[in-house]
Amino acid sequence: DGFVGVINGGTATLSNTTNLGDMRIFGNGGRILLMDDLTNEGTLTINSNQTVFNGLLEFGANAVLDGAGTIRMITAGNLDDAQLDAAAGVDGTIWFDQTVAGSGMIEGRGADGRIINLGLILADDPAMSLQLKGNHIGTPMAGTGTYRAADGCVLSIGSGAFLAGGIFDSEGTGEVAATNGNSDLVNGVNNGTLGVWGDGVRLRLTDSLVNDGTVHINSTANIFNASLRLMTDGMVISGTGDIVMTTAGNSDDAQLDTDGAEIVGTLGENQTLSGDGQINGPFNILGTIDPGGLSRVFTTDDITLADTSHIVFDLGGDAAPNFDRFVVRGGHTIALDGTATINLDLGYAPTFGDTWDVIDGTTTGIFDEVITGDAPIGQVYRVIYESNRVFVILTCDADLSGDGVIDFFDVSQFLSYFSSQDIRGDLNNDGQFNFFDISLFLQVFGQGCGN
Repeated sequence: DGFVGVINGGTATLSNTTNLGDMRIFGNGGRILLMDDLTNEGTLTINSNQTVFNGLLEFGANAVLDGAGTIRMITAGNLDDAQLDAAAGVDGTIWFDQTVAGSGMIEGRGADGRIINLGLILADDPAMSLQLKGNHIGTPMAGTGTYRAADGCVLSIGSGAFLAGGIFDSEGTGEVAATNGNSDLVNGVNNGTLGVWGDGVRLRLTDSLVNDGTVHINSTANIFNASLRLMTDGMVISGTGDIVMTTAGNSDDAQLDTDGAEIVGTLGENQTLSGDGQINGPFNILGTIDPGGLSRVFTTDDITLADTSHIVFDLGGDAAPNFDRFVVRGGHTIALDGTATINLDLGYAPTFGDTWDVIDGTTTGIFDEVITGDAPIGQVYRVIYESNRVFVILTCDADLSGDGVIDFFDVSQFLSYFSSQDIRGDLNNDGQFNFFDISLFLQVFGQGCGN
């Protein structure tokens, strides 16, 4: 089959060119230098002969890859076998209907060389990743600039990459992922799996992220730090997605950070944070936190729970790590609010008097609402708040003090709740404080604590 291409190394310079068929750049140093626009309605293959040395398509001046064709990148063992670059000081633009696919490296070079993506950059080689390096602009116009990983493939955000905007997407087990070193993301939209690999990788968010998919911190389940760091005070991770944290033996394997104590991050009302690891720096939580994973514990600095927040504690035994919990570092506080749900793991049957320290450390306030499963008749799963811990106890209905017996202290505790209109004094949960609450307390108190 016929083709037009660079086959013997060296450089071919193109300006105002149209490709309607098959263009190829051989490896072993083959290079096409674009000094003006290229309209690609066919296929342009970089490293079409699949050798182990560089094939390069380079923007040498501000230019546009226009048309509805495909730039196909092929590696043979090294990412630099196939390269698409914008030289320093140059804007190389991938237009709306253009697709860049395969494996290799796409780089905006120097301090101000930029790849502007209005089309689709697609990693679809399961054997090798397609890596973004240098400077990238994803969404100068709303709804454009997609970065996608096909099933089983990785679209890599490489060390030192700076990516402004972009719509991230994935299929099946594919992921767009920060894979090494430090990289920066500004104003992205995630609709797929956005990963942060272990082994010291950090993805820095310098402006808000809309997460409608899954952000996975330590998606490789490595035994060394993976970090998602919020760099700007007041920035929000919004959307309807999940943030999953995975450890492999140490709490610092997965970290959700802010860039210092003066930087406060926010997880939006429809975000769910799950798994285990470290929450470093102050956070406002408007959505759901569901500890789990290998250790079932989040180690935290300051957290402020909003009235929209929801904390889920799953209990599978009365000794760690068989139940979900938080450990609050010294000098830090969790400000409680919102809803807490207490669930039992499938098959787990606690006994009377069992306790679970679900928060170890300083707290303020209480949960607005506590939702529990059914306890044995005459018993209840009760949340007790102390200065240095919050614990759950399976106890009798009238045991408001949480000591496993009913006595004067429970009467005193009820009267304190009732007179201050604390929600814990609304025993019948009708939203009012009246005779019916007093009557119900006297009834359950009179039943004793038969266990």
